[in-house]
Amino acid sequence: DAAMPLMIIRAADLGLSGREAPAELDADRALMDRLEALRRAAGQAMGLGDVSASVVPKPVLVSAGDSDDSLCSRYFTPRRCHASHAVTGAIGVAAAFALPGTVASGVVQRSGTRGVAVQHPQGRIDVTVQIEGQGDDARIARAALVRTARKILQGDLHIPHYVFSKPPTPIEGDDPMKMTGEEIIPAPIETVWQALNDPDVLKQCIPGCETITKKSATEMSARVVVKMGPVKAGFNGNVHLKDLKPPHSYRIEGKGEGGLAGHASGGASVSLETIPEGTRMTYDVDAQVGGKMAMLGSRLIDSTARSLAGQFFDKFAAIAGSMKTAPVVKKVAAKKAVKKAVKKVAAKKAPAKKKAVKVKAKAKAPPARKKQKKKK
Repeated sequence: DAAMPLMIIRAADLGLSGREAPAELDADRALMDRLEALRRAAGQAMGLGDVSASVVPKPVLVSAGDSDDSLCSRYFTPRRCHASHAVTGAIGVAAAFALPGTVASGVVQRSGTRGVAVQHPQGRIDVTVQIEGQGDDARIARAALVRTARKILQGDLHIPHYVFSKPPTPIEGDDPMKMTGEEIIPAPIETVWQALNDPDVLKQCIPGCETITKKSATEMSARVVVKMGPVKAGFNGNVHLKDLKPPHSYRIEGKGEGGLAGHASGGASVSLETIPEGTRMTYDVDAQVGGKMAMLGSRLIDSTARSLAGQFFDKFAAIAGSMKTAPVVKKVAAKKAVKKAVKKVAAKKAPAKKKAVKVKAKAKAPPARKKQKKKK
C-alpha cells in the first residue's frame, strides 16, 4: 500500500508472459473473472472488507524487466487493463520491487536510494525509491517521480503534392471546432436584429474584446485578448457580416492575428424566429486556431472555444432581452413630441390676435381727433 492499494501477481503464475497487449488481456474473460475473484479475496485479507463494489485494490501483473532495475507491469483499473499505467500504481509497483520478500521483488536488493523503471504498454515510468534497513527490517522511506513535458519538435514540414497518390484523409480533431445552440430572448425580433448589428452590444458580448469599430454597414475592426491555457495573446482583426436577411438571419465571421501566439478564425450563422415568448435565436459556430496556440491540443482548444462562444451568446441574450422596452420608450417620446408641437401652434396663433386688436385701435383714433378740432 504505497500511494495505491495493489494486489500484485506474477504473470507467470497465471501462464502469461506479462508483456501482453491490454486488448488481449481484456478479451480473456476467464482471466478477468479469475483476477476479480483474487481481488475480492485480497480485499478481505487487506482489511478492506467486501470490495466487489469498490475500485481498490488494483490488480497488477508483473514480470521481469529489461534490466536489474526494471520490471514489466500490466495495471488494471480494476476491470480493464490500463492502456499505459497509473502514476500512483507505478509508485506502488516500484516499492514492491525494491522491498525484499514480495512477489515483485527484484533480483538485486540493496538499501539506500535507487531508481526503478516500471515498463508499461506505452513506455516507462522512472520512480526513485529510498530504502532504509535490510532484510525483514527494510522499509520504504521515500518514493517519488517527476512528470515532465518537453518540446521535441518545432517548425514547418513542406511536402510536395505529388507525394500523395490521393488527398490525405483528415485526422480526427483536425476539423474546426463546431457548436450549435439556441437562446430564447424576451424581445421583439426587430430589437434582437438591431442588437446583432450594434458594435457597442457586440463589444460587451465578445469575451476579452477591448475595442470594436464600425467601418461600414457590414465590416468592423476589433481587438480581442484571449487566454487559452498558459497562453494569453491579443488578436487584431476584422469582423464581417454576410448573407444578411433582415431581420431573420446573417453570418458573422472574424479573423485575427496574434503575433507569435498564432492566428484564429471563426464564424457563426445566426437565425431569428418570432415566437410567443419573444425571439428564438439559433446559432451554428465554427472556429480554428493556428500557430503556437494550436500546439496546446484539441481538447483545450475545443473547451476554450466552446466556453467563449457560450459566454458570448449568454451575454447577448441578457442584453438583447433588456432592450425589450425600447418600443415603449419610442411611443412615449412620440407623445411628448405631439404635445410640444401643439404648444408651438398655440404660441404662433396668440400674437396674431393681439395684432388684430391693435389694428382696430388705430382705426378708431381718427374720429376722436376730428371732435377735438370742432371744439377749437
